[in-house]
Amino acid sequence: MSVSLIIPSFNNSRYITDCVRSCLVQSYRDIEVVVVDDASTDSSWDLLLSMAKEDGRIQVHRLQENRGSNYCRNYGIDHSAGRHLLFLDSDDYLYSDRSVQALLSGFDGLIGVVHGDRCNDDGRSGVKKIVRQGSGDSRDMLIRYLKKPPITSTLMFDRRVFATYRWDEKLLVNQEYSLLIDMLIGGVAIAHVPEVISVIRLHDSPIRKSNLNRDLYLCSRAELHQRFERLLRAMNGLTAERADYFNLEFAKMSYLLRRFSNRPADLEVARQLWKKVDRIKLLWSREIWGEYWLAAAACIGPAAAASLIRTLSIRKIRYEN
Repeated sequence: MSVSLIIPSFNNSRYITDCVRSCLVQSYRDIEVVVVDDASTDSSWDLLLSMAKEDGRIQVHRLQENRGSNYCRNYGIDHSAGRHLLFLDSDDYLYSDRSVQALLSGFDGLIGVVHGDRCNDDGRSGVKKIVRQGSGDSRDMLIRYLKKPPITSTLMFDRRVFATYRWDEKLLVNQEYSLLIDMLIGGVAIAHVPEVISVIRLHDSPIRKSNLNRDLYLCSRAELHQRFERLLRAMNGLTAERADYFNLEFAKMSYLLRRFSNRPADLEVARQLWKKVDRIKLLWSREIWGEYWLAAAACIGPAAAASLIRTLSIRKIRYEN
């Protein structure tokens, strides 16, 4: 039951050594580490060559031109041999020497993807925060993962799922979100193990800088949500609970794009999203009040929404008492 750890790397000489070494110290020994260098211009390629000479479990591949991290992940799939695949960002590292073993423990003959929890490190405070995936507040697994998807460096896949699915090379953000939800809609079984798998560095690195572009993130998420809704509607899988979820999300994303972006293309996305919103249903949403305020503000404006929320919050308290 071999495991391939696939690492896309671009100009990350500061962290790539820590990332690779965290793979080599795993208690589960039947591994290979496949690093795909995305045409780096710093010293990271020399570091990779040096490590590969020291340990035969490391194989390194260098692209002649920069193709993006998702291309590197797909390239790693095609140039690896493991039955199971773990994708690790080059500025992250595995939390402990049993991270691989913990993920493997979640597989059985039916499971296609296993994920665990993560530890966030902001690199400044010295405090590392454990983030538990949790089971969510819905019985619908799809909605749970739509609301709170795991991130790339906590995911392990059975190789067989990649006969059907691939990382979307057009996406700069939300790549694991797109892949995981597509798999869930397609019937792939996903399991969670309640153990910390990786440490995620939160900083403005070459890998993470695109995540700081809020407008790009929102537009990408909006496009994915619309695609997911169309898929579910086409296969008669759009339940009432799922329809309510998309209704609320379309309203929130429309509101946020109109509030924070001045780009005509983003505003057009906001207008198209707003056309999809059932406003009456939205105003009686049972979501938590923080999210409800965004939705109400999108419908009737921030001031009116604030007044409405105060009224509804008082009613809610009286009802519960």
